[in-house]
Amino acid sequence: MIPAAGAPDGYTQVRAAERSRMVEIETGFEENTIGAIEQFAEIAMVDPLVGAMLLTGAILTGFAMAVFGILTLGAVGAAIKQGLAGAEEPNQPV
Repeated sequence: MIPAAGAPDGYTQVRAAERSRMVEIETGFEENTIGAIEQFAEIAMVDPLVGAMLLTGAILTGFAMAVFGILTLGAVGAAIKQGLAGAEEPNQPV
């Protein structure tokens, strides 16, 4: 069956649907992020102890992310440095 002149074919309809889903994902991500922040703020305002516990968790999580991020960057930097230097095989125990 030949589509009528000016009518979108199946491929065009699929591409339009994909673009529509991408827009939904982008706006959904933003809405979900803002919603999560608002919910955490509401929970933190219930009781000062709850707020302190959330703050403590955020600090511990941020500290762990920073430490492991620095370690990862150091390992990647060392690997790149060794690769660029054209070093021999690392010293292996006999």
